[in-house]
Formats: sequence, structure tokens, C-alpha cells
Amino acid sequence: MTRNQVVRAENNVPIHMSAAELDSSATVEPVAAARPPRRLAKVLRRLAVPLACAASAAGAALALSVLGWVGALGAAVASGVGGWALVRIGRRSHPRAAQELSEARLGAQIVPVWQRTVEAAKTHSERDADTLLESFANVAGHLDQALAGGTSLTLDNASIDQLLDRHKPELDRLLQATLNEVRQKEQMLAIVNQLREEIGGMLNLARDVQSISRATHLLAMNASVEATRAGAAGSGMAVVAQEVRGLAGQSRQAGNQLAKFLSDAQERLAAANRTARRHATDDDEIHMQADDAARDVLRALLASVAEAARSSQTLRLAGRQVQTDLEKIFMGLQGQDRLSQMLSSVTEDMDRYSAWLRGRPDPAAQRPSDWLTRLEQSYTMEDMRSAHHGNVAIEQSQGVEFF
Repeated sequence: MTRNQVVRAENNVPIHMSAAELDSSATVEPVAAARPPRRLAKVLRRLAVPLACAASAAGAALALSVLGWVGALGAAVASGVGGWALVRIGRRSHPRAAQELSEARLGAQIVPVWQRTVEAAKTHSERDADTLLESFANVAGHLDQALAGGTSLTLDNASIDQLLDRHKPELDRLLQATLNEVRQKEQMLAIVNQLREEIGGMLNLARDVQSISRATHLLAMNASVEATRAGAAGSGMAVVAQEVRGLAGQSRQAGNQLAKFLSDAQERLAAANRTARRHATDDDEIHMQADDAARDVLRALLASVAEAARSSQTLRLAGRQVQTDLEKIFMGLQGQDRLSQMLSSVTEDMDRYSAWLRGRPDPAAQRPSDWLTRLEQSYTMEDMRSAHHGNVAIEQSQGVEFF
């Protein structure tokens, strides 16, 4: 092979030149040949310059290959005198094309990792939001059952007189026990009211998680679109990163739109609470009429005892169910931390990529594998590493996870 700018094989056949070969050929001194005809040089420039300018980052290598082919063709036609013009064009267009090629190669490897991480965050967010909503629905159902009134208990009228005469002392003690049950019922209602207030705050968190999930999905699409333009407009990645940070503020605004729904839910719980309190008031009135209407007192007493026992059992069962659902809620709320860590890793890497596109030196940008290794080292969860490599995450055992 000679030192001419246009590389030839044996039999004078042009060889397809790679980007590295074009770079090495651009440093060779031009042969002492006559300048090409003006019309031929003009045609070559018109062919080479649009190819170098119109090629995107992903197509830079193709443009360089076409440029080398055009140079070889010109050399064949001009009998070796076209090398001078092609070397001049290659010296002007190759550095920019090589930079675009480097950006395209790096972007083609790191952007899919960003997208998989954001998609994994979206999946976690949607799954945690569904779990939270299901748990809140279960809690509301258990509380409705606990506050619902029971059926009354009746006795035969002939048995009432016998019970009054035979068990008068026990009846008095039973009335006292009923009052104690009523007081315990009031305490349980107070706990129910407190739970109703806490549910309002928890529902806000669940709705915010859904809003963040939808916004994250849109962000993933935007990141994909911006990635295709990274070669010519790399500053767009910084805008996408800024939007990720702005999601936290947007999620807070979503709470105002849910005020009406929360108000309706709390009103229904308040109505159930008032119904339960009316039942308690009826118990007090029955106690005051005990001396004048013993039969009614006993009938209402037994009904109240049965209702209190049934309500106590229902509340105990509901309490156990609520405890189980709250554990699921606590686990679901951890999705906020997982989502924040996933998006923080992607955002920081986007900032580094954007800074590199603006000209800041970054040793890891020389090799995409070094860049991806640094990104993987910033992960704090196994799910993020699985998403990084495109693996299917394995469902872990249930339980509160601290990290």
C-alpha cells in the first residue's frame, strides 16, 4: 500500500476506508500531483459536505464510509489527482464526525440503561400504588363492618318476669357491666375517628404515588426521544433531568385536586360514627328507665350486651386485619424511597452526560463500558442492577425492608 491519500489494493481497486483509516490517511502529505479539474473538485465537495453535515450521531460512521468511497471513486476517475481534494475535505469534516460518532456510541449504550431504570421505577411505583389502594380499601371495609349496627336480641315476655324476680342483683351488676361496655365502645369509637383522620393523610400519599407513576412514564418517553437527538442537541438531556427533579413539586399540587374525594370519604365515616353514637345514647336512656320498665330494660340490655360483644369481636378482627393492611402500607410507602433512589441515579448520570456533551472532560466517556460500570456502582438496590443488565427481577419475600 502506498502513501497516497486514496488507499488502493492490488489491481488498482479502491478499498472501503473506516473512520480510523480515514484519520490516519488525513495526516499523510499529499502526492505531488496536478490539482484536479475545478468541476470535479466542486462535485466532490458537494457530495462530501452534505454527507458529513446531514448525518446524525448514529449515522456518522456511515457518512465517513461513503466519504471514503467517493474519494476512491474520484481517484480512479482522475488517475490519482483527486487525493489532494479529499484529504483537504477529510481534514475539515473528520474531527466533528468522529466526535459525533463517539457521542452516538456512548449514548446508544447508556440511554437504554436509563430507560430500563426509569421503566423499573415506574413499575415499582405502579405496583406499590396498587398495593396501597387495595390496603386502604380493605381498611375502610373493616371499619365499616366494625361501625355497623347489629341485630337486636329478644326474649319471651313470660321469661322476663322470672328473670327480674330471680336475678335482680345480677341484673343490677349486669347494668353496670353494660355501662362499662358502653364506655369501652366510646373509646373504640375515638380510635376509629383517629384512624379516619390518618386514612385521609394516607390516601393523599397513595394518590401522589399514582401521579408520580404517570409522570415518570411520560418522562421515560421523553428521555427516549431526547436520546435520539443527543448527537446534535445534547443539551436537551439536561432539560429532561430538570423535569425529573420537578416531579416532586408537581406531585404536591395533585393533592389539591383530591380534596373533594377525601371529603366525601371522611363524611361517610363520620355518618357511621354518628350512627354508632346514637346507639350508645339509646343504651343510656334504657339504663335510666330500668326501674319503671324492667322488661324493656332486660330486653334492651341483652340486645346491648350482644351488640357490644359482637362489636368488640368485630373490632378485634378488624384490628388484626388493619394491622396486616398497615404492614402492607408501610411496605408500599417504601416505594417512595426506591423510586427516589432510582431516579436520582439516572438524573446524576444524565447531568454527567450533559456536562460531557457541553465539553467537560470525563475519562469514563472514552469507553462506554467504564461509564456503565460507574453508573452501576452508584446503585443501592438489587432491582436497579437487574434493570441495568435487562434481567427479570425476582419477587422478594414480603416484609419491611430497610436500606
